[in-house]
Amino acid sequence: MVKAVVFDIDNTLYSYDDAHAVAWEALCTYAKNQLDMDADTFLRCHKAAQTIVKERLGADCAALHNRQLRYQVLLEENHKPLHHAIAMNDLYWDTLIAAARPEPGILDCLAALKEKGFILGIGTDMTIDYQLKKLVALQMLHYFDFIVRTIFFFGLSTSN
Repeated sequence: MVKAVVFDIDNTLYSYDDAHAVAWEALCTYAKNQLDMDADTFLRCHKAAQTIVKERLGADCAALHNRQLRYQVLLEENHKPLHHAIAMNDLYWDTLIAAARPEPGILDCLAALKEKGFILGIGTDMTIDYQLKKLVALQMLHYFDFIVRTIFFFGLSTSN
């Protein structure tokens, strides 16, 4: 008998892709105005920084999702002032969270599951700080009983 249901957050409870597009546009504007980088250059530098972070960290870990670390590397590699890493991180997450909207019907679904007595959880491969902020902004946090860190290999999920 099923007693619990575990949800992913991004592209399940809300459209990460849509919210990310809004946040990315804000970052590109910031890069143009503050770093003198056009959108194509910023994208190229962002991808390079992400690759460097992966190489430095090695295995899959939550820190791979740390955008402030990614922005720090981007700035270091391009000889830009490091104080921008904080501003860029805050801009990205504040914009993404403000743009996030619950998927149609998901709030009714969560309420119905809770009403039927299911334990609800979150499985995420990200750090908890921004995941909690997303759930608060989406007005969903009160539905969930636990959060577990997951790592995905070949389409299979295991908790650690």
